[in-house]
Order: sequence, then C-alpha cells, then structure tokens
Amino acid sequence: MFVLVGCNNETSSVTDEDEVLEEKVLELEQQNQAFQVKITELELENEDLQEQICAETVPDADLDERFRLHEEQVVEILSYFSEEQLNAFAEDQWQYRLSVSDVDIPVSGVLEVEADQIEISLSQQQPEMSLLPSEIFEQGQISGESYHEHILEVTPEPAEETWRDGTVVTGYGLIYTDLTPGTEIQLTITEELQARLGFETNQVIIRTN
Repeated sequence: MFVLVGCNNETSSVTDEDEVLEEKVLELEQQNQAFQVKITELELENEDLQEQICAETVPDADLDERFRLHEEQVVEILSYFSEEQLNAFAEDQWQYRLSVSDVDIPVSGVLEVEADQIEISLSQQQPEMSLLPSEIFEQGQISGESYHEHILEVTPEPAEETWRDGTVVTGYGLIYTDLTPGTEIQLTITEELQARLGFETNQVIIRTN
C-alpha cells in the first residue's frame, strides 16, 4: 500500500511540473509573437518615415532621432530571443516562391497546365526595409551563393533561362516552348528549398494537358 501511494505522489508531482513547464512555454511563445508584431510595426513606421523623407515633410534631425529609437527598440526586443528564434525570424524576412506562368505550384509538388509555352519561375523576395541587424538579417537568406542553385536537376532541359533583378524581388526562370499534351517536366530541389516553400516533396512535376 505504501509503495503505491509513493508512486502516485511522485506521478502527481511530475504532472504538476509538466503543466508548469507547458504554461511557461506557452507564455514565452506568446511573448515572442508580441515581439515579432512590434518589430513589424516598427518596420512599417520606418517605411512611412522613408516616404516622408522623399516628400520632404519631416526635418532630417527628427527622422534621424526616430530611426535611432526604432533601432534601439528592436535591439532590446531581440535580446529576449534564443538563437533558434532569431534564425526563424530572420528566415521569415526572406520569401521564396516556385510558380508556373505566375500560378503557384501546390504543396504536393504536382501541377497540371494547359499551355504549349510556360515559364517555371523561382523568386526570392525580401522586405523593402528591415530593422534587423544586417548580420542577423542575412542569416535568413537561403544558403549558397545563389538561390537558383537549389534547383538540383531539371528534365527535360529548358529552351531558355532568364533572370529578373530588382531591389526587393528577383526571379530565375526556365522557359519551355512548343510543348505537346502529355509532356512531363520534372524538377528536383534541395530539402532546404522544399522546407522554405512548405512542400511535401522535393520532386516537382509539371504536366501539360
């Protein structure tokens, strides 16, 4: 009898500790979400300030002071983030999109199209302005010298490759022409790009009807 009572008390204690830990984790997650919302708000305010600079409606001294205060607030907020949370937040600053003639490829990785000419496009987008320190911001970019290298293999070969450069959005394109119904184009992408796109597979298939 005494042994059983001892086990029950121990189990109850562990359960209580688990509940406390779960509540603490939830509290920290909610706090971090609030921090991220605050950073986004500050970035939007900075964009407004940038527009005011262009319109010359605010004195330069006032703008410099407001920018400085925003940066200080972000640095303080980021001090509460773990390294893992910082990396995740930095990655959120960089968006990747894989599409066919401006139609997003679904998470299944399979898309059927009715066209004899298509362009498969991989684009990278970053915010116009980020308050993150540059060393943290750059960590959010996909690895390697160029994001298009995350397309490992393409069959059949495209008729043409294209690049679109911009300050916020850049794009790499694979152009196919003279396609016939039943053509199947296959792409193999890295697991890292798969994760960034939220795909269920790293094997992408485009079929023409």
